[in-house]
Amino acid sequence: MSSPYRSVGETAAILGVSEKTVYSWVAKGILPGAFKIGGRWFIDKEMMLKELKGRATLPKRNPRPSEDRHGLL
Repeated sequence: MSSPYRSVGETAAILGVSEKTVYSWVAKGILPGAFKIGGRWFIDKEMMLKELKGRATLPKRNPRPSEDRHGLL
């Protein structure tokens, strides 16, 4: 049986960042699904991936101006 919860090390490997970065994101509340048990942090993989995918697909707030941004066309 596989657990849906990942350690900080496993999460770092999934995201391709260092463990220090994962701890930083947990402390800042950037990484969703994190909880602490007995002094160890765990991250709910499904919750984390769902939230991060949602952030990645949000439209840009400031769309690029048209190609005629200098009024030359």
